[in-house]
Amino acid sequence: MAQDALNSGQSMDLMELHQIVSSEIPGITFHAAGCMREAAGVCIEEQGHRTGVRFFVNGDFSIALSLIWDATTDQMRRCWADSEEVTEQGACGIAVLLIERLTGWKVLERSRRGTGFDDWVGRRGSEATDLVDQAQMDRVCRQHGTAAEFLQPPSGRSGWPP
Repeated sequence: MAQDALNSGQSMDLMELHQIVSSEIPGITFHAAGCMREAAGVCIEEQGHRTGVRFFVNGDFSIALSLIWDATTDQMRRCWADSEEVTEQGACGIAVLLIERLTGWKVLERSRRGTGFDDWVGRRGSEATDLVDQAQMDRVCRQHGTAAEFLQPPSGRSGWPP
């Protein structure tokens, strides 16, 4: 989706993870998407935010979004008590939604440990073996509710996503 087509004031519902994963994202299962969704809600609420909080994306894209999620339960908070894990998984869920919404790209597959990045992403319709249409997605997570997601084009590629 082109940057100009995005208007400030849009919302992004974490429930969208289940909708896009079930049919459009081969590298994430329905259940993994549910875990990411739960983790994002718990992590954001731990920072004192409630559903509808506005956040801003700046860089190649500039947009303001209201993030929507179902209220978390005590059981969810107990399940996601590890602050590092909840931050990483929550950031992943938000990154997947942002990448799909802003670029139309999708997670093709999880990378192996030691590669220096977390996931292979690519254009809709591309396969995990089509390296020309892929980039690397990494998540840099920090405490206190800040998480940065970034994409890296494969070596030698610039001006992407096309």
